Amino acid sequence: MSEFEQFEKLIKETRIRYFKKHFINNDINAAMYEAIKEILLELAGTTIKISLLINWLCTIRKNKKYFLKLDNAYQKRVKINIIGLKVIQKKLDNTLKPILQGLQAE
Repeated sequence: MSEFEQFEKLIKETRIRYFKKHFINNDINAAMYEAIKEILLELAGTTIKISLLINWLCTIRKNKKYFLKLDNAYQKRVKINIIGLKVIQKKLDNTLKPILQGLQAE
């Protein structure tokens, strides 16, 4: 079995476990609410972790004492990661805000 096939099998097994956990023998309305809530909480937690990582990388970049200890490849990687993580953070914020506002309105 190739790595791709193993990955596809793992994804399928994960989907089945997730479906069983949330939907089998549960009220569909409550199941939908709980599944969405769980995912949104995880996504919000991830967003916070990304913010912390951006803050940490920016602190390292601003502090020449630490930044100059990094070799050139890591200095470049820090700058690239900050840019990439800020893009991800903005997209997550733009995605989460309307969803959370909709949930608050309910």
